[in-house]
Amino acid sequence: MNWSITSIKTDTKRMGRKYPRFLYCDAINTKSEGPFIIHTLSPKFICQPEFDKKRRLISVQIVDNWDSATFSERYTIQEEISKWFNFSGRQYSAHPKDRILSQLSGLEFLSDNSIPFTVDQAVEVVKICFPTKTKTINQHHTSYGLKHLMERISDLYTKPYNKYCSNDTMKAAFELLGFNSTAIGPNCQYNISEKDYNNINELTER
Repeated sequence: MNWSITSIKTDTKRMGRKYPRFLYCDAINTKSEGPFIIHTLSPKFICQPEFDKKRRLISVQIVDNWDSATFSERYTIQEEISKWFNFSGRQYSAHPKDRILSQLSGLEFLSDNSIPFTVDQAVEVVKICFPTKTKTINQHHTSYGLKHLMERISDLYTKPYNKYCSNDTMKAAFELLGFNSTAIGPNCQYNISEKDYNNINELTER
């Protein structure tokens, strides 16, 4: 296979090795569309990960290999790839959903459901999930629906109960971030990107 690699990201955390065990790479001019994960230790191979809409790694397909290995060896490594990606590999991905999840995982307050979202906390989440301000108001979603979306985001990190967010908190966060708005009764609509909304909605839908 001909490889022209534009970016290779590595992870050595908690590996206790001189070289990383896994490499995450985006490649061009390949017969298969990337990204790819490379297992650098014996048995060495390149695999192509497959994800669901929530960016959970559901399978890996070996596309090239250099060493012979038993089926059980490869199966064990494939299981470890999934754990590695969820633990630290995701941060190297350029996929917009992976970037969202990586940034959200750094917000410690999301795991604290003992108190509701503060305005400042809501601001931090909105900045990550809605980075794009469109020219027109998105009429498909209101602050009330977005406040429920905020609670579903917290549900990724809190069990069994999510972190409560009020409609007023949601409106205050969007106002502080300078979004344009239109009032619809007690709710507001904003100039948010539908693509941004769909990304976070798919990640959090039950």
